[in-house]
Amino acid sequence: MNAAIINVGTMVSGDIENDVLEADAIRIKDGKIRAIGTAEEIGANSADLVVDANGTTLLPGLIDSHTHPVLLMNGPIVRDMHLLERGRSRLQVSGWLEASMHAGITSMISAGELTISGRGRTPVASKELAIAARHAFTHLRYGGVKLHGGSVFLEKGMTESDFQEMAAQGVWLVAEVGLGSAQTPEEVIPLADWARKNGMMVLMHTGGTSLKGSKSSGADEIIAIQPDVVCHINGGTTGMSMESIRRLIEETDLTLELVYIGNPKLLADSVVMLAEKGDLHRVICGSDGPGGVAYSPQSVLQTVRNIACLTGISPAKAVAMATGNTARVFGLNTGKLEVGREADLVLMDAPSGSVGQDAMTALAAGDIPAIPMVMIDGEIVAMPGKFTPDPNRQAALTKGATS
Repeated sequence: MNAAIINVGTMVSGDIENDVLEADAIRIKDGKIRAIGTAEEIGANSADLVVDANGTTLLPGLIDSHTHPVLLMNGPIVRDMHLLERGRSRLQVSGWLEASMHAGITSMISAGELTISGRGRTPVASKELAIAARHAFTHLRYGGVKLHGGSVFLEKGMTESDFQEMAAQGVWLVAEVGLGSAQTPEEVIPLADWARKNGMMVLMHTGGTSLKGSKSSGADEIIAIQPDVVCHINGGTTGMSMESIRRLIEETDLTLELVYIGNPKLLADSVVMLAEKGDLHRVICGSDGPGGVAYSPQSVLQTVRNIACLTGISPAKAVAMATGNTARVFGLNTGKLEVGREADLVLMDAPSGSVGQDAMTALAAGDIPAIPMVMIDGEIVAMPGKFTPDPNRQAALTKGATS
């Protein structure tokens, strides 16, 4: 697709250091961003498809850093199986990925396919589940969302050859440490070392537990294991102590994840402390869905909103925490408005009735923005989004409407 987006009101880059660009148009070709500037500079007139943003805000697609997808015969669906096992009601909603896309999410990272009832906790079962999920989610693109699935749970008895075999099959993520049978630093560190040696990233559970047999970890264990991502420090749903969070901020340079379903006070206090240290580049945002308590397709957008309205951090920097920061941590070629990046883009605006004048002032006021359009790999996949409020302004196709 050879496309252009023009008349952008504010261009939010996804770069935590340079969060707003002086431009109002963007050119897309073959699924990637090719030029950023004015409509004349990018050659908008020669595009096959032109989207008039009508003064709305353009930003990179949101990246959900923490999901627990499940693969069934009819594809990915929301199914709170681990809550069912605890005697709670079962949530079953088809179209989880597509619903998330309509709320601005264009990429997702799996923190482990744990919402599978009866998941085996042996080295063979864990290895085969990770390989199967990796292959399945590589080919499934529901709603166009890029789901990086197939995260392996660390189980006692795994060997280096297991990690070599998984890496050869494309597995590059270790699911939350603490959810497999290997839980103490003595059990985890040798496995994590083998995983990293074979090009894998290590995620680690923190805060209260919601699964039987899982383990909550404190600052000492996290510092000993040195995961690449410290998951939901503000809780999924119960957070770590503020003292533990303070130690992670002051004594490490680890990536720290925030989620909507966690403690909002811990979220705000953590971001303020990181801002004072000049370390906002360490923050990423996830949903802990679809199995998490109170999961919503808007979860990542709600996390961004909470950061923007509770901390005094600029909304554009809050957006960067859910886009460019996450892309950098996981090595994804998306998440920023930058030439050569994958054209995963979202138009946002203030919702009808908001005191905000645009998407960024609406976020600062505590409102969930509206989404007039979502684009993935240069293709429009939603116009408008169906899981956010009505926008003040709609985008329009001014050329190529029938192409």
